[in-house]
Amino acid sequence: MRRDELFLRDILEAAERIASRIAGGNFASLAADEDVQDVILRRLTVIGEAAAKLTDDLRARHPEVPWKKAIALRSRVTHEYFGIDWPIIWKTITEDIPALHDQIAEILRAEFPD
Repeated sequence: MRRDELFLRDILEAAERIASRIAGGNFASLAADEDVQDVILRRLTVIGEAAAKLTDDLRARHPEVPWKKAIALRSRVTHEYFGIDWPIIWKTITEDIPALHDQIAEILRAEFPD
């Protein structure tokens, strides 16, 4: 079974890949680029899937992280991909994902120091 540390690292990497794909862009550039949209949706799926696989104990120790929202977004992206609300996704990837990245990085530092 994979350990929590590896799932946290999956979340961190997915957040970093999202950031790198939208760096210097804006909503219009996202809306016009289906390849970037595909990458974003895939990485949001990874984040939600990894969050769902974390132990209940780890999630309980870090209630400040919106675990349920990440998991719910994964379900929405996976099952309702024809109904994606791109303005909401843009807000998520420009506001929520950077905050999530910082939270996950802090959890990794605190719980799994090198």
